[in-house]
Amino acid sequence: MIASWYARCPKPLTLIVIALAAVVISAAQPAPTIGVALPVTTIASGQTARINALNMGTSGSSPEASCAVAMRFLDLQGAVLKEATATITVTKAASLDLAYPAAGGPSRMGLRAELLFSAITGAPPGPDKRDQFDCSNIVPSMEIFDNVTGRSSVILTNSQPILGLDPRSVAKSRR
Repeated sequence: MIASWYARCPKPLTLIVIALAAVVISAAQPAPTIGVALPVTTIASGQTARINALNMGTSGSSPEASCAVAMRFLDLQGAVLKEATATITVTKAASLDLAYPAAGGPSRMGLRAELLFSAITGAPPGPDKRDQFDCSNIVPSMEIFDNVTGRSSVILTNSQPILGLDPRSVAKSRR
C-alpha cells in the first residue's frame, strides 16, 4: 500500500524543480518603471537649473494620450528643494526651474532631479481609458544656465529608471 501511494505521489525532486522554476520566472519579470533619475550636478550663484520632460509618445499613442509627471529637484541628502506636476500630452513638453537663490546654501551646491510618472504608479486605467495615458516614452533632461546670458553650461540627458514594486508581489503579500 505504501509503495503504490509513493508511486502515485510526485517525487520530492520534481516538487523542488517546479518551485525553483516558479521563482526564476517571477524574478525574470521586470519591476515597472515609475520614473527616471538624472545624475548629480552642481549649481552656483547666478545660475538656474531646469528639468525638461518631453512626451514623445509611441506610434500607437492617440493624440489625446497624456502622462502626469511630477518633476522635482532634490539635494544630495534626498530632501525635496522644489517640485511641480504637469500633465503632458504626446509631442508636448513641460519644465521646472530652480534658481540658485531659492536653493540657498553655500557658494555651490549639489543637486539631482527626478521625474515620477503617476499614470504608471496609480491604479491602471480601465480598458476604455487605457489609450488616454502614455508614459512609455518620456524624454528627460536637465540643464544649468547662466541667469544673465541664458547660456547653458551643463546639459544632462543620461537618466536611469526608478523601479517600483511589482504589483503582483504586492497583491500576493496582502493575501
